Amino acid sequence: MRILYLGRRAEVECLVSDEDYDFLSQWLWSWSRSKRNRGDMMYAKRTVTVRHNGTRTSKAEYVHHVVLRRMGEKRPTPKHTADHINRKKLDCQRPNLRWATKRQQEANKDKSLTANIAKPKRQVPDTGLNRARD
Repeated sequence: MRILYLGRRAEVECLVSDEDYDFLSQWLWSWSRSKRNRGDMMYAKRTVTVRHNGTRTSKAEYVHHVVLRRMGEKRPTPKHTADHINRKKLDCQRPNLRWATKRQQEANKDKSLTANIAKPKRQVPDTGLNRARD
């Protein structure tokens, strides 16, 4: 695992696999907040300028898409999007990425929420006061 620093001042960190680090380090990557979910999710991206028939347009290229392409993973259908299995959008390591449908991602989200809720926040010591009396 390596850290890819995002932004000109390296204010945000993105985790990437060792085999992708050198390739991704060719460019300056930045970050953006998701317009969905009230901006609480951040993604690693860079802006790419595309020229076609004399016109220039800009588009965002995301680290997770680049990593999936480098893994040889093609998008199965237009309904599939990149999924961060552990739900951490700045963890772009290979084992954490896959193509998934919205339904698959929602199921994954529910499991992670349930796992977090099921954990006790603190351990209450057993004082013996709540035991049935003989």
